Amino acid sequence: MLNTELNDQLKTVPKKTVVYVDAANIILSCKNVNLKIDILKLIQKLRDKYRPIKIIYFTGKFKSMQIFFEAIKNLDVELVFKEIYNENNKTKANCDVEISHRVTYDVENNFVSEIILVTGDGDFVHIADYINRNNYKIKFVAAEPISCSRMIKKRQFITLSYLREFGDEILIAEGEESETLGFSKIINDEDYIRYEKRPAST
Repeated sequence: MLNTELNDQLKTVPKKTVVYVDAANIILSCKNVNLKIDILKLIQKLRDKYRPIKIIYFTGKFKSMQIFFEAIKNLDVELVFKEIYNENNKTKANCDVEISHRVTYDVENNFVSEIILVTGDGDFVHIADYINRNNYKIKFVAAEPISCSRMIKKRQFITLSYLREFGDEILIAEGEESETLGFSKIINDEDYIRYEKRPAST
């Protein structure tokens, strides 16, 4: 009787899904297979599929990306920036520590009941193990199978998806252009799609 009542109570508790986007991993993984990702469309797809209470986008603080960050913020997405640094003449902004800290904080404070990690980085399997031990649901969305860590694939408790499952329109071949949410021209930077605002109609 008690178990039945408890199950009924659990069913009435609203699901608190939070999406954590590892921008560097998802963008560079696409780049490795000659694709660029339309982040704005991906955010829309993530919101439609998972109905999260929050989407958090972790990225480097690139000055050239301010218009793009403005567009993300306008989609009611929380931005978490990390200062960029140079390593072997490459610009980097690894946010693994920031993502792990935020997930742990949200779990410890019961701010979340389901975690969606948008990354294929195997470094996150330890945080996934922690989430699983605490009886929270954990899902990964990786760019594509080749770049997704085997350690993620081996965790049977992880529900794993790939970007193609959200529709081909979020992936753009190198050099192509797209129109998204008032941003018309895509400029092919070294690692990112950059957006320019569409001129206002007169």
